[in-house]
Amino acid sequence: VLLTAEPEGPVAASAAQQALLIPPRVPVPQGFGFARAFGAWLVALKALRLVEVDVQAVADELDREAERCHPMHESFVNPAKTLALRIAERTPLLWGLDDLATAVAVHGAGALAAYAGVVSDVAGYPQALTRSVLHRRAVRGTSGADLFADPDEEQDGLVRVLLLAVRQGPQAEFARRVAMETLSGADVLEPAEEVSGGDAVCAALLALRFELAALYLGLAAGTLGGPGAYAPAV
Repeated sequence: VLLTAEPEGPVAASAAQQALLIPPRVPVPQGFGFARAFGAWLVALKALRLVEVDVQAVADELDREAERCHPMHESFVNPAKTLALRIAERTPLLWGLDDLATAVAVHGAGALAAYAGVVSDVAGYPQALTRSVLHRRAVRGTSGADLFADPDEEQDGLVRVLLLAVRQGPQAEFARRVAMETLSGADVLEPAEEVSGGDAVCAALLALRFELAALYLGLAAGTLGGPGAYAPAV
């Protein structure tokens, strides 16, 4: 049994001598332990020879992402703030172009719901195609048809299509091309264009970016205690 938890407390005590305990090296508020849990799983899977990954490279890139997304950085150089602004006042449609990207979308939707109260649609793009009414709305929303809409009109129902891509290769490129044929104005989140290191690095970076974007949205909306203050969402 592999367990990542605080070294003191009932959880660690109950697992004493029955589990491998990986304590956190940096304390974070409850709910923001993704990087620690992800790292623990990578170490375990690598030890079992189920995956080949440079764990140090993943950690280094997550550190750099945290630096890029620091509150002192403006939105034009802060990818988490940029993502938060794109999602704000819209219903995000998080559609994955590959299986890993769809898994990251599930994580991102959970963070947006937990910390910002934002409800998202999550699906792999082939599944999204079967949601005909929603897909048609997505096509309208990315076509620029509302470019000259009256700003005083009711804006409920506006969507923001975010196409997530983690894996690389011909199959991934084909999936992206097919999606962009009908959703030409969609936002494409593809970390491989920014960093190297493989699927694990790209998936971890994108998952962390969604968490930080959710944090910014929650602070702006007051769901985390208001600007400059953190309080667990209830």
